[in-house]
Amino acid sequence: MESWGNLRFTLDFPYHGCPLFLCVSVCKRLIEPQMKQGPSYSKILAVLIPIFTIAYAAGEYYGWIDKITHRDKAIEGLNRLSTVYGYPESFIYDDEKDRYEFNALEERISKKSDLVKLKNMLVNSNKKPTLIVTIGKPITIEGLTFPDLKQEEINFYPENQPIFYMFGPVRYNASVNQSSKVVTGGKACTIGDLRRWIDEEKDYRRFIFGVVSINMLAIATILLRKEPSTKKKK
Repeated sequence: MESWGNLRFTLDFPYHGCPLFLCVSVCKRLIEPQMKQGPSYSKILAVLIPIFTIAYAAGEYYGWIDKITHRDKAIEGLNRLSTVYGYPESFIYDDEKDRYEFNALEERISKKSDLVKLKNMLVNSNKKPTLIVTIGKPITIEGLTFPDLKQEEINFYPENQPIFYMFGPVRYNASVNQSSKVVTGGKACTIGDLRRWIDEEKDYRRFIFGVVSINMLAIATILLRKEPSTKKKK
């Protein structure tokens, strides 16, 4: 029973009103009877497979996994960069106000972008950008003369609209003199690139957790299953 100590500790979560913890609690209740009879790994895995499947599906449906991976903040940042209202909505700074959106975007763009100029800029400066911003004016749909239409209904950014990394600029502060700061920047990706990377991230996660992991558990269950011994009676 000592070998089950870590598992017993891991499963001993409080509920705290979270359905994921409820799934773990149910798993614990199903496993404990087997633990009392002695460890039977095939039976434990057989119970874990549906529990893991339900927990993963619930995590995707309710957005828990997006929150854990900060993908939700990357989506919020993409929505801000796609807005046609410009400053200050589409200006995402590396400061306390925009911290989560900025870090989520910067992590994904720096990892996924294959622009040589951007890579060289990051290596040479040895610094993170201080601002992520959409460059250029939105496209206006001509011929719409309805005065009650909102700005985002008649203007839009195309998928190839560039997103820039800027090094140096910070959020405006009247008490700080920013005129002497050297500002540099360059293209990091496009709105279409960023949208595709965020979508592919979820597809890859579904493949790893929803297909590979569950099937590996199923294979392990089959391999660990032992047929009852049949001894001949004398």
